[in-house]
Amino acid sequence: MCRLPLHTLTWTVIGLGACAFDAGGLPGAPGAPDGGPAADAARADAPTVPSAPGYEQVSGTDVRYRPVLAPATLEAAAADCDDDVAGAHLVVVDDAAENGVVRRFADARVAGDRIWLGITDAAIEGVWRTVDGAAVDYVHWKDGEPNDGGDDGDGEDCAVMLGVHDPGPDRGRWNDVACDEPHPYVCEWHPPASP
Repeated sequence: MCRLPLHTLTWTVIGLGACAFDAGGLPGAPGAPDGGPAADAARADAPTVPSAPGYEQVSGTDVRYRPVLAPATLEAAAADCDDDVAGAHLVVVDDAAENGVVRRFADARVAGDRIWLGITDAAIEGVWRTVDGAAVDYVHWKDGEPNDGGDDGDGEDCAVMLGVHDPGPDRGRWNDVACDEPHPYVCEWHPPASP
């Protein structure tokens, strides 16, 4: 069976690498109850929520995230997120609660690897800003970080969130790394409010 992450929709393997969607049980699906006139009225009155392909809403938030398994440099990751949909960007963690949400999301979607965060101190060493230049109000650095270390002499001007392959107490904390290292990433999108 194939399953879409964070969805209850079922897909069935129909061939090598191919899946087919099984809509059975959903209102309006062939052979499924449609819910009747009351359900139709409720659907008609429901606000339209914008969507973007590949983005998943995390329960309890209005934020949507898109995981990307293919490692990329920070610049390439940020460009990919920016190109998705208006307002999308490389994930920027705003508080401790979101840090936990993003870490759990990444653990489930990008195999627990380190992921890029959309922050950098490339313009002024030690002054962390988002990749689009906004101030960073929340940080969750691993002890001893950021340290601008690195063996290449270029320093470490970008940040990753540590994953399940990092030592236990550091998982979910941040580390500064060279911006040209390849890492998986998560795009973040706050859809506009419904009218």
